[in-house]
This record gives sequence, C-alpha cells and structure tokens, in this order.
Amino acid sequence: MTKLNFALSYLLFTLAILSLVFTANYLNWFRLSEKEFLFLITGFIAACILSLLIILPAIRDKSDAFVFHFLLLTVGQLLFMLSFILFEIYTFENQNIVLVISQLTLFMLLLIFQTSVLYKYSRNQA
Repeated sequence: MTKLNFALSYLLFTLAILSLVFTANYLNWFRLSEKEFLFLITGFIAACILSLLIILPAIRDKSDAFVFHFLLLTVGQLLFMLSFILFEIYTFENQNIVLVISQLTLFMLLLIFQTSVLYKYSRNQA
C-alpha cells in the first residue's frame, strides 16, 4: 500500500461518511440546529485531517516507526475528540445528547476503518 492509496481510500471513506451524515440531517433524522451540525462536521473533518498528518509519514517506514505513529494516531485522535466534545458541552447552552452520540459514533467509525486498513497494511508489510 502506498501513501497515495491509503490517502485516497481514507478520503473516500470520509466522503462517504459525510454524505451519509448530510443525508441524515437533510431527512431530519438528527434533531440538530445548523450551528450544531456544522460543529459536528467540523470536528469530523478536523479529526480526519489530523489522522492523515500523523500516519502518512509512517506509511512505507520501518515497523517500529509505524507502530509508534499508529499509537500516536489513536491517542491523539482520542484526546482531540474528547476535548472537542468537552468544548461542545461548555459552548452550547442546551446539552444535546444527539450531537454527542453522533460525534462519538462518527469517531468510532473512523477508528474502526483506519485500524482495519492499517492492520491489513502492517500484515502485508511483514
């Protein structure tokens, strides 16, 4: 797997998830205001960009560097998303559980996808 292949598959996954979120919001499956919806999308896109910036240098590197970048990636994403949700709790007056659950769901989907792709990559590299 090359850096370009990983980045393209990651961006296509991100685009697919964002299109599902936009569709769900358009069909009023979420009860989110425009401000909350933009906050949700901004957090997800920021987490995706942060992920690419951390893991792309480790693609095609030695195994030890890849493991270090992978651990840095997951811990960094976890801290980023938790701080983002904490900021949201203190920023919005009404505590919207739908927004928090939506963000956590998107984050879990992101982690599952990237972990599976990176695990396949590490198995092929060995």
